[in-house]
Amino acid sequence: MIEFWASTCNQCRKDHFEMERMYYEYKDVKFINGMGFDIYSIALDESKNDWLESLKNDRMSWDHQFCDTRKWNADAAINYGVNNIPKYFLIDGDGVIVERHININELEDILSSYKSR
Repeated sequence: MIEFWASTCNQCRKDHFEMERMYYEYKDVKFINGMGFDIYSIALDESKNDWLESLKNDRMSWDHQFCDTRKWNADAAINYGVNNIPKYFLIDGDGVIVERHININELEDILSSYKSR
């Protein structure tokens, strides 16, 4: 999953706790077209210090954490058409976007629907 967020976004920060739980629950699961659930977080923050403090406070333990201080002008934000946050995209094992603009409350059902049977 690719996540776009910022340290100043209260909803983004709140979602991290649920994402952390799902990360550990699904990180080793076999999916229809891929193995494991991983999160790539891209913070659209002006301050790397604020971003680093948020990582610590939100206990975001997944490995792929990035901050682009260009915020809305970040290449990734432009390429994915991100104009508000939080924004989540689910990517399959071939790099294809299979779900866009996910509501974090629906993520677990979405992940379950892609589990290999």
